[in-house]
Amino acid sequence: MAQLHIHLLGAFECKWDNEAFDPALSRKTRAILAYLAASDRAHTRQALYNLFCQEADDPAGTLRWHLSRLRRQLDNDIITTQHDTVQFNHNAARVDSHIFQQHIAAGVIHDALTFYRGEFLEGLSLPDAPEFEMWLLGERTHLQKQYERGLLALVETLIGDNAYEEALEWAQDLVQSNPLLEMAQARVMWLYAMLGQRDAALKQFDRCRDILERELAVEPSDELIDLYEQIAAGDITPRIIDRPAGGFIPDTPEPLPLVGREVEFQRLHQAWESGGVVIVRAEAGGGKSSLVEAFGRRVSDGLLVAGRSYESSQHMPYYPWMTLLGEYIETLDNGAWSPIAPFWLEHLDRLLPKFAVRRETFASIGSLTGIKEHHLFRAVSELLLRLTNRPPLIIFLDDLQWADGASLSLLHYL
Repeated sequence: MAQLHIHLLGAFECKWDNEAFDPALSRKTRAILAYLAASDRAHTRQALYNLFCQEADDPAGTLRWHLSRLRRQLDNDIITTQHDTVQFNHNAARVDSHIFQQHIAAGVIHDALTFYRGEFLEGLSLPDAPEFEMWLLGERTHLQKQYERGLLALVETLIGDNAYEEALEWAQDLVQSNPLLEMAQARVMWLYAMLGQRDAALKQFDRCRDILERELAVEPSDELIDLYEQIAAGDITPRIIDRPAGGFIPDTPEPLPLVGREVEFQRLHQAWESGGVVIVRAEAGGGKSSLVEAFGRRVSDGLLVAGRSYESSQHMPYYPWMTLLGEYIETLDNGAWSPIAPFWLEHLDRLLPKFAVRRETFASIGSLTGIKEHHLFRAVSELLLRLTNRPPLIIFLDDLQWADGASLSLLHYL
């Protein structure tokens, strides 16, 4: 039998086996399909109403219409429904983003990378669905991180096997994906040098320096400059750089030890012991994220929860807090929030759809309309301070220079 393939990495595309076809789906119908196909779990109808049908006079009817379009245009079994839930049927179609993540998790890196055609749902947006837009931004960031970590792992493996030409091709892909990642730039320079292409290695450094100055207004790291000088001097076996400072890839499974930061660690520990707020400042690529993450690993009796702002998220209210608090509730057992009054829990439901799903309360999920700011702030403080038998929290807001005004107001309140 012909099999349906749905491509979400890069521009949306559908194929029966290897033959592409246009299913004539609206942008919102494609967004609903992508949202369902990107996960293995069922979604409540109420959550889907709030994500996609807030402006509709009849949210239930509107959702039914979109689901019926998917069944008619793709496969009658593509969506399974229960009384209150909707789920994508992964037995009815192969989804590239799903397979990509399975291969990454299994360590089948080369095969995984062949599925990554580009940014998740490239070119798709729903201006009238801000909650979906926030989910889409997070999904794109998560998948790109996995792609870049996979590329780096494959390059390191190929270097270890002395397969320099193939390693160079993948390292160039990594630079194209993240030109600010000095680690990737260093690999390309080193590989050019090892292949006898000295001029190409020196030009790569010039391009890297121009990008860093233009985008971040910083100079290359000392390690990268040292590599450049070795190559310029004609060293045919320059020392490979383990991990230049710039463009740190977060979430690495086995982080390397951070050296030369004992004074900063001591100051963080003092603030931790007394309870306080610390601002960590440095130029871009100066190791701020890695410093705080390493400190979180050192504090055995604390729990580090993090949220990051992005230049593209600075107009999305509470974006870093939604990420941070969403990470925190994942650590909670069901019912752990019982000390919090129902009034505050209802406010948290509106800010955190995942929390509403955990509590199985969907009446106001995902909507901040009509919420008083000081009530929302108090609800967040209740979640962070009221729970018992929880480890003390290290709350880390990364790249605060891009935080939205609402997020900064909540930080000030706390």
